[in-house]
Amino acid sequence: MSDEYLISDYLPDNPNHKIGILRYLAAILTGILSGAIIIAAIMDGVSRNYSDEQTLVSWGFMYWGDHYIIRVLWSFVATAWGSFLAGLIARKNGKMIAVISSIPSIVLWTIAIFIWASGMELFNLYQYEVPGLGNKIISFIIPVATIIVSIIFGLLGEEISARYSDHFDSRRNSFLGIKWYNIIWVTIPLFLLVAQSAWAIDYALSWWKISWGDVGIYNIVPGLFLFGIISTLYFTWIGITRAYDYLSNYSEEYALGTAVKGVLLYGLGLPLLAILLQVLIMLIHYGLYTLLT
Repeated sequence: MSDEYLISDYLPDNPNHKIGILRYLAAILTGILSGAIIIAAIMDGVSRNYSDEQTLVSWGFMYWGDHYIIRVLWSFVATAWGSFLAGLIARKNGKMIAVISSIPSIVLWTIAIFIWASGMELFNLYQYEVPGLGNKIISFIIPVATIIVSIIFGLLGEEISARYSDHFDSRRNSFLGIKWYNIIWVTIPLFLLVAQSAWAIDYALSWWKISWGDVGIYNIVPGLFLFGIISTLYFTWIGITRAYDYLSNYSEEYALGTAVKGVLLYGLGLPLLAILLQVLIMLIHYGLYTLLT
């Protein structure tokens, strides 16, 4: 007999059924909200690279003009993050809870695809034409692919929760070890960091896309810039993860004064360093482009 909890374990004859159901509901709600927040942050960042296109009818929450495949890929990233958190909080049945939390995304994509495919006059989506045969084929597998992504990352979240659940339980009035009053303010810088990272990745990939198929320096140089931009995200990642360690008090050595310094150094300092490096790389790229054209 598997030691996994099943939904039946939380029926009324189980004295802990209320706790289990509430945990599942919290996991589903967190997965939905975090996925929506992440894709909103990503859209905010990516849209800075296409400011001249946002007045077009083809630009919106579901479709980003001609950048359809970019929207699809970022959607998978948001689904992965929401599913991971859902599995992390649920602790058991992570894949099932993750799939449930991804239902809004699945439904939205299904409706959007049906509208443009059928020509139904709804939400102006019927005026949008998915560019290219390949993208049209991809469109019909997005809902299935979303389910697969949610299962994979829901299981990953469940696996990670097995390692850290005792620590989470030891931190009362907290979310994944972070006290509620820190959750209130930490969401804002996280949103901005995701938006900035999305902008940087899309900006760098655009160089590669323009030079795709070229041979020689015109292909190598954009590749170097792409590598440089992606490398700066390492500082952002290290900063966020170390700041989380301090905020969640994962180690007893993180006293209050040390925690404040740690959050400022890692949570603020390293991401700012990454942003400065991204701006510097962008300026170098602009200078070379101006010099060579």
